[in-house]
Amino acid sequence: MPTPGWQPDPAWGPAPQGWQLWQVAPDELLFTETLDRDVIGSILTGAYMTYELDSDGDILIKDQCKVFVLRDPDKHKLILMTQYGFKPGTSEMAKLECANKINRDYIIVKAAVVKDGLRFTYDVLLDGGLPARALPAIIKRFASIPPTACLDYGAGIIA
Repeated sequence: MPTPGWQPDPAWGPAPQGWQLWQVAPDELLFTETLDRDVIGSILTGAYMTYELDSDGDILIKDQCKVFVLRDPDKHKLILMTQYGFKPGTSEMAKLECANKINRDYIIVKAAVVKDGLRFTYDVLLDGGLPARALPAIIKRFASIPPTACLDYGAGIIA
């Protein structure tokens, strides 16, 4: 953010379409009505986090694991999601035991067996507003949990 009272030099001319002179203010509250992919991207850029858009247009952050930032269809929450694969031949019982142990011991994330994978999710509720500065910290915290959980309970069965 620029210092208070700063103004761009008029000799610069107008900024190109879509460019911003600064990012979202870190103390700004984010609401369901105003939070879109561009705003999320601006917040991540301001926090020095790199991201890309996948083929569906979802935000993908490569941190300790690949984190997808998805919008809930009702737009009342963001869904953070990552997925790991199971090794071929892993029994259904072993997959379910792994997910159940993670759900028992890691309260921040939800783990679920999906086809041949283990999906981790976390819901970021937006009702009432979310401070912009909190979003990168929430994503970083989420990204740190699945790798540890897979080491703790998926050793030998996670690909």
